[in-house]
Amino acid sequence: MRSLNWRLALVAVGIIMTVVMAKASPADQYIILIEFGTMPSLEGTEVVIDGQVAGTLKKMGPRTQTGFKVGEGDHTVSFNHPEYESETARVSTGFGGQKVMLMPELANRRENGEDHYYLVLYP
Repeated sequence: MRSLNWRLALVAVGIIMTVVMAKASPADQYIILIEFGTMPSLEGTEVVIDGQVAGTLKKMGPRTQTGFKVGEGDHTVSFNHPEYESETARVSTGFGGQKVMLMPELANRRENGEDHYYLVLYP
């Protein structure tokens, strides 16, 4: 009889934990993750998602990744940087996973005989 009570208690705890975990991490919550290790000077740069400033790039110890929570669907991502313009990246969340990783890179184009540098985000 005692072993039956323990089994019922374990089943009850398992059900409660499943419900709590489902509430803590809803399925409609996705992350756009920006890995800026190749350009550590971008730390502190504002990230713009869907036309709104979502936050800044921050190192967490040695990690050079910053994540931003978004909903399911199509999103635009760019930077507000004091020195460089930024191209806008388009990403989709929802199908195939809950995270989309982007990596910034400095690119240049020649206009009127001068080099113009700008930031590009690649998946």
